[in-house]
Amino acid sequence: MISLSNMKTLATNSFGRTGLLLSKKSPEILLGVGVVGVVAGTIIACKATLKVYAIIEEAKETLDVIESTRERVDDLKYSDADAKRDTVLVYVQTSVEVIKLYMPAILVTGISIALIVGSHNILSKRNAALAAAYKLVDASFRHYRERVLEEYGEDADRKFRFGQEEITVVKTNAKGKEKEVVTKVLGINDIVPYSFTFSEQTATQYKRSYDMNLNFLRTIQRYANDLLIVRGHIFMNEVLDDLGLPRTPAGAVVGWVKGHNPHNPNNDEYVSLGLDDPINEEKEDAHEAMVQPWHIEFNVDGNIYDLI
Repeated sequence: MISLSNMKTLATNSFGRTGLLLSKKSPEILLGVGVVGVVAGTIIACKATLKVYAIIEEAKETLDVIESTRERVDDLKYSDADAKRDTVLVYVQTSVEVIKLYMPAILVTGISIALIVGSHNILSKRNAALAAAYKLVDASFRHYRERVLEEYGEDADRKFRFGQEEITVVKTNAKGKEKEVVTKVLGINDIVPYSFTFSEQTATQYKRSYDMNLNFLRTIQRYANDLLIVRGHIFMNEVLDDLGLPRTPAGAVVGWVKGHNPHNPNNDEYVSLGLDDPINEEKEDAHEAMVQPWHIEFNVDGNIYDLI
């Protein structure tokens, strides 16, 4: 049997989780309610417009009465001052009636716009927090790599970043006998955010020729650098498109910026695909060289929007 204290705890946890979920979805909720409110405010305003004509017509009739009365009655009974006072009174009363008529639409639309702005503010704060977290993680990773390079060298750095995989290769000796040889190669995993495999399985632009792939990759690298010089920035997803590789969420915001930037004093100011990495050296075996995957590692400067 569940005790009263346990029931209170379960209820508290349930309400707490519901509140957290609402907080998570608050931008979408505010935006949705705001859009519906704007539509509702427009409908209310349209309905009010149908009624405003009657108010205006009534005001015109009253003004006509004032004008005709002024023409028929002498100054002692109804002077010009009296007519002007009554005319102003009619305008004021008409304005009040029109404002009262449109007030619901104004309130609904105003609140809806405030909700939409609130949704935008929440998303802006979350994006700022994510950008700060990304900077912290990126800086930590860079410092870690610097320490590994300093202590153990480039070979150890590549091993730690990509890991080693054992593969079995069938080789034929001079006598024509086949033999299975187990060898260790560097892997290319998904943990490294700006590393990609350019291969027959991943890239639409891949060719079964080491030289063709090398020339193609160098051409894309030169083109990306030319675009960086001309335009001043380039996103990683743009380079991935040229390589025939799928886009990534990070590629929509990270890339390269031309010119020294105080927010990132260590930016390279050029695009590199990491083609000079020893892992990309041509294999001795002709068939292996023909189908070998390429390791692409971009030297991105970071979040472009934080660097401009």
